[in-house]
Amino acid sequence: MHRVQLTQWDEGWLVDVDGRDRFVYKRLTDAIRRANDVISQSTPARQFPAVAWEFTDEFMQEALAIARERADVARREGEVARKTNEAIVRLAKEGLSNNDIAVVLGITSARVSQIVQDTAEWLWGADDPNGEVQLVKLRFGKGWRAGKGRGPLPPTLEYGGETYVPSGGASSVGGQPWKHTYVPKED
Repeated sequence: MHRVQLTQWDEGWLVDVDGRDRFVYKRLTDAIRRANDVISQSTPARQFPAVAWEFTDEFMQEALAIARERADVARREGEVARKTNEAIVRLAKEGLSNNDIAVVLGITSARVSQIVQDTAEWLWGADDPNGEVQLVKLRFGKGWRAGKGRGPLPPTLEYGGETYVPSGGASSVGGQPWKHTYVPKED
């Protein structure tokens, strides 16, 4: 493992690579780049060297701790976003409206609608790369299910063992594409 020690020195950065290569650069990014060059020159091709970077200045230790904390927060945000999306899909499948899901999860109904649309199942024409994507809403129990397809709207849709027919209505929010409404076919 290579050891690189960086210390603020005068108006620049003193860099020590493995106790044998020492140099000074005005900018930290240039010093790091030079240290990487020195290490790569002493490393056989197709190997990725392990490097321990050590900043001796306390203010840099604090900055690095903040950087690690920010990375951890970003990782946790990603986990929460993934769990939120899964909950949105699950609640929509249970028949909750977008507004109800938004209230429960503490987010906007527009965001719920976006996730529901993004995860909507292909109901027709998924293999048609040239057909325009159409979004549909299916009346399902007390709520709505989102679906999508490519090409012209079909006269009927099959979903969950039910046959759906167009209601003749459509809706659009905030410039989003129109969502055509389908309702269960009455026998």
